[in-house]
Amino acid sequence: MLRTDLTHPVLFDHPSDHVPGAVLLEAARQIARLVLGTPCADVESIDLEFQRFVELDEPTTVTAAPAAGGVDAVDVDFAQWGVTKARGTVRLEPPRTIAHRHSVAEAHRA
Repeated sequence: MLRTDLTHPVLFDHPSDHVPGAVLLEAARQIARLVLGTPCADVESIDLEFQRFVELDEPTTVTAAPAAGGVDAVDVDFAQWGVTKARGTVRLEPPRTIAHRHSVAEAHRA
């Protein structure tokens, strides 16, 4: 289920009767990390198709599964009452080793 914090100062900066697209993007990012078991992975890309408004006052089911043929990709679906409202794919960057992170940090310092 999608949970929304209506007091979030950026995602809900004005009154609305629907869930903002930015909230769905963030939910997709979070569930992709959960499905792939990589809680700190960076996003490579998010490709969502918004088919209808996601109503704020209705329960939203979020389903996700590893994408076919995509090692670091997850297919995500947002539905209300069995009707898909948005769907797409989230691709996370492959996990990096600690040595790689240190080499990138060193390159930025130079």
